[in-house]
Amino acid sequence: MDRLSSTRRPLEDAIREKKSEVAVIGLGFVGLTEAVALAEAGFTVLGLDVDKGVVAGIQAGGSPNGHIPPSRIAPLVHSGALRASADFALLAEADVAVICVPTPVKDGSVDLDAVRSTAAAIARTLDRPKLILLESTVPPGTTRNVVRTLLDGGHRTPGRDFFLAACPERIDLLNSTYTLANTPRVVGGLTPEDTHLAQLFYASFVQHVHAVPTPEVAEAAKVFENVFRFVNIGLVNEFALLCRSLHIDPWATIDAAATKPFGFLKHLPGPGVGGACIPWAPYYLLGAAQGFEAPRGFLEASLAINAMMPEHIALRAAQLAGGSGRHILIVGVTYKPGVADIRESPALPVMERLHAWGFRLSYLDPFVPTLSLDGLQLRSLPTTSPLESIDCAVVITAHAEIDYQALCSAVPVIFDTRNALAGLGRQNVIPL
Repeated sequence: MDRLSSTRRPLEDAIREKKSEVAVIGLGFVGLTEAVALAEAGFTVLGLDVDKGVVAGIQAGGSPNGHIPPSRIAPLVHSGALRASADFALLAEADVAVICVPTPVKDGSVDLDAVRSTAAAIARTLDRPKLILLESTVPPGTTRNVVRTLLDGGHRTPGRDFFLAACPERIDLLNSTYTLANTPRVVGGLTPEDTHLAQLFYASFVQHVHAVPTPEVAEAAKVFENVFRFVNIGLVNEFALLCRSLHIDPWATIDAAATKPFGFLKHLPGPGVGGACIPWAPYYLLGAAQGFEAPRGFLEASLAINAMMPEHIALRAAQLAGGSGRHILIVGVTYKPGVADIRESPALPVMERLHAWGFRLSYLDPFVPTLSLDGLQLRSLPTTSPLESIDCAVVITAHAEIDYQALCSAVPVIFDTRNALAGLGRQNVIPL
C-alpha cells in the first residue's frame, strides 16, 4: 500500500461506516441544516459557533433560527448524535470539518476573516489526516490560496496530511421541492485524493455528487449560480421600468414571454434584491478578478440597476402618498415570503428614504414583530389593525398571511411591487 493510500484509508473507512465525528463550524441556517442532516444520517456531529447563545439554545434542544423545528433537533441532542459548543479546541476530536461560516461583503469587498480564523483553528488541531470542506460562498481561489495556506503551515501536504475540497452549499430556504438531500452537490479537491473523500462523504447524505477538476471550478460555479440570478433580476427590473415608460404592462409581457417552452427562463421584477447571498454575488467575482484584464460590464450594470430600485420604489410611493408628512404602510419587510429574515431586504432602504423625506411610517409583517431602523423603533401592526389612517401602502414582500382584500378596502392606494394583488381587480392597486 503506498503512502497516500495508507493515510487515506482509515479516514475513508470511518466516513464510509459513519464512524467519523463531523465538526460543522458555523451554526447559521446552512450550518445547522447540514449538522442536523448529518446527525440524522448516522454521523456523530459537533456543531461549533462563536455565538454562545446559539450554542446554548441547541444544547437545550431548541432551534435558534426557526427554520428547523426543535422536534428535529431535540432528539438528536438527547441521543448524543448532535452537540454544540463554542470551544474550538474540540476540533481535535473531529475527523471531518465542514466550514459554513459567513463571508459578508463590506464596502464592496468580501470579508474572509471568519474563513481565516476557522482554518487557523483547524490547523492548530491537525494532528492526523482530516477531511476539510469549505462550503461558504467565497471568491474563486479561496480554498487554495487562503485555507490551504493556513492548513499546510509550510510542512503539510494536501492529499496526505490533510484532505481539502470546496463544496459550496446550495440550500434554498423554504424550498420543499429541492432539499439538501436531492439537490446535487459540486465538489472539487486540491488533489484526486481530496476529491474522492469529499465525494464519498457527501454521497452518504446527498443523492448526487458532481466532481469537478479543481476547487476553483466548484467555487466559481456557486458564484456564477448566484450571479446568473442577480444579472437576470437586474435585466427584468430595467425591462419593467422601460415598459412603464412605453405604457406597456411589464407583468403581462413577462407572462407572455414565459409561454415559450425553450430558450427563456422567467424572472420577475421587484423592489430590489435581498437575502444573504444574491445581493452580493457580483462582488465575489469582482474581487477575484482584481488585477486581471477581464470584462465585467454585466456585473457592474446589474449592480447599478438593482441598487437603484429601492430609490425608485420610495420615490413612487412618495408620489402616490401625496407628499411629505403622509402616513405610509410598508407591507412585508423580510427579504422573501414566509421567513423571518430581513437581511438585505429592500424594504429597509425604502423605509430609510421615506423616513428621511419626512413621511410617517408603519409596517405590517407577521414574521417580524419589531424593527429598529435609522433611529426609529417600530412595531409591526397586528394583521387585524384598523388601517384608516394610512394614506398609501407599499407591498414589498407578499406574505400569504396578510389579508389583502382588507388592505385594499381600508387604504386609498396600494403600490404593489410584487404584482401580488393583481387577481383582486381593485382600482386602487398600482403595480410596479
